Amino acid sequence: MFHGTFNSGIVNTIVRVAGDFNKNTPGWLVMDHGISLDGQFLYFNNARFDDTTCLGPCETELGIAQKVNATTFNTLPNSSLLLQNITDVNYIYYAPCISSDDLELYYTRYLKGNITASTTFEICVAVRGNRSSNFSLPKVLFSKTIVNLIEAPTLTVDKRTMYYHKKTTNSNKIVMRYRTIL
Repeated sequence: MFHGTFNSGIVNTIVRVAGDFNKNTPGWLVMDHGISLDGQFLYFNNARFDDTTCLGPCETELGIAQKVNATTFNTLPNSSLLLQNITDVNYIYYAPCISSDDLELYYTRYLKGNITASTTFEICVAVRGNRSSNFSLPKVLFSKTIVNLIEAPTLTVDKRTMYYHKKTTNSNKIVMRYRTIL
């Protein structure tokens, strides 16, 4: 994973993000990540790929890392505990997005196994009362089969609008949904 400075349409000063959240193990990579609005917490998704035994990610792990300095994030000692209600080895997780107040974690998941026309992708949310609390059991907000694939939720700062990818007949597009109750 890398970071850089975006200015006038150009990314400069590109540097690798260091830290123990990256497994540095063959087959594993940081597939997706989201960062808190204040830049202090990295919500990451490690995924293991092995084209001989599975198509796509074989397994995934969600975690939370805290900023050490401008180029380093290390996994919180209680990361697994904070995410214990979300983590289920039967699912593949990706595209974590934390809300601006750090109390709602959105992500995409699907049941582990071969992806078929009936594989259902779910956009989920788990909530908590404060930054040091565990996230709740996930709530499935909406789901679609791979034919109409939905993924990668992103929330606006005011938490009123969610953007996500949706597969259409000829391409993918970004669509949105509005929150009716806060």
